[in-house]
Amino acid sequence: MKNLKQKIVDYYRKRSIWSLISDGVFVLLMVLLLIPATRREMISRVVRLTMRDPVAGAGKTNLQADIGAMAWPLLTAEGREILFSDLEGEVIFLNFWATWCPPCIAEMPSIQSLYNDYGDRVKFLLVTREEVAAVQDFLDKNGYNLPVYFQESRGPKLFESSSIPTTFILSRDGRVMLNKNGAARWDSRQARKLLDELTLPEP
Repeated sequence: MKNLKQKIVDYYRKRSIWSLISDGVFVLLMVLLLIPATRREMISRVVRLTMRDPVAGAGKTNLQADIGAMAWPLLTAEGREILFSDLEGEVIFLNFWATWCPPCIAEMPSIQSLYNDYGDRVKFLLVTREEVAAVQDFLDKNGYNLPVYFQESRGPKLFESSSIPTTFILSRDGRVMLNKNGAARWDSRQARKLLDELTLPEP
């Protein structure tokens, strides 16, 4: 045991101060990663650094939604029901997300920024399957005032996805202008340009 202690002492005597600091930082990061809330936040920060403009490089889509026929019920936090079909004729920003999803958390500030500027012209729907209390706690903690809706039944096949976040932007006539899987920088210049074009007054 004495030899082991001496070896440890000798090991650290030979290391530079920067090596010791590096070891300390590594240990601290490992401890933080063991805490679920901290782990989610750290992953979200890393994802945020890699997020890109969702419009740049996005391919053209020929998909068109018959919004008027989509009697898909969504609930507000207060329990008020809306039908997706009621949104016919609106420009729609539809995002599927969850509070436990680091990429969802990473893109949320940019969605809030976009909502601040386009919330009066675009119908934003942030759809989740989580409990109302958990979602409200997340929104309050982060200072978000986004319009969240709760999905209790399966949505239209057009919007099915195997991962979150998934986001769709639909034109007034139901064309799917953008379908993005994964986190993105939604307040980018190109995303704003797309919404500007979609919300121009009809001739």
